[in-house]
Amino acid sequence: MRGILWRLFAVCLGCLLLQACEPPPKRLLDDAARQSLENRESVVVVEQGELHANIEVSNVSASTGAAGGAIGALVGAIIDTRVSQNRTDAAEEGVKPLRDALIDYDFDHRALQATQVTLAKMPGFDSTKVAFTKDGSKDKLLNMLGQSGSSQFLVARYDYTLSPNFSQIVVSLAVGIFPKKTKEGYSSVNTLDALYAERFSYVESLPNAAKDLKQNAQLWDQNGAKPAREALDVGLTGVENLFVRSMSQTPEAAAALDKGPGTDVAGFHGKLVETSANGTLLYNGDTGSWIFVDGQQASQK
Repeated sequence: MRGILWRLFAVCLGCLLLQACEPPPKRLLDDAARQSLENRESVVVVEQGELHANIEVSNVSASTGAAGGAIGALVGAIIDTRVSQNRTDAAEEGVKPLRDALIDYDFDHRALQATQVTLAKMPGFDSTKVAFTKDGSKDKLLNMLGQSGSSQFLVARYDYTLSPNFSQIVVSLAVGIFPKKTKEGYSSVNTLDALYAERFSYVESLPNAAKDLKQNAQLWDQNGAKPAREALDVGLTGVENLFVRSMSQTPEAAAALDKGPGTDVAGFHGKLVETSANGTLLYNGDTGSWIFVDGQQASQK
């Protein structure tokens, strides 16, 4: 029992530390920072080596704790742990054939290439040197920042996942731009003093998706995983376009991101920015997240 409690505590502590290491969202790079140099350096981070499968985390403890106090919360936590582990096991088993089919899909290279193309199009980023790493730890990034000859450093962190029932593939990009030194004289990656920090997610849905994750995995895996490959390609293009849009917006447009009504689409929540036959764009100001849900999934909200 004590071992279970300690693991639960460790998970919670780890989440808090990860949150503390994330820069606060800042949706606009001001003109002074944009024009302050000619030679930014950048790094693309893709820590994962294969397609990840998300799960819907069990939350029985929330209701049992309210009803039964500390004992109820403990029992609920134990149930949550077991349920979540069962869901993880099912997801890992279901995603394996699709992972095997995507073994030759080089997401790392595609993400690096997409970043290079995108930055080359942006004013002020045309001479950017773009490196690549699988190690996205704070120590690694601080070391790269310290060795950089530039006064600003851009970090582009990618991930790509399946939704809990495998009906969606989500490609995400988190971008932070940091000054090499702050007024206090130390690296801003360590002090969270980002000049710009936003996250972009592009949600591509499986046509005619089933409710069962194994069936959906098989649908993604058809014809040598062609549907999954195309979804990943579309997702990479989508997050790059959102990044360009974010970096190109006026202060007025940035402020207007929060003015739409709160909306839930396909499991995602944010303020409605716009909607069309192509899909729905949401913005979550608390996390600095742009979320585009493709038209098919948005129509099923």
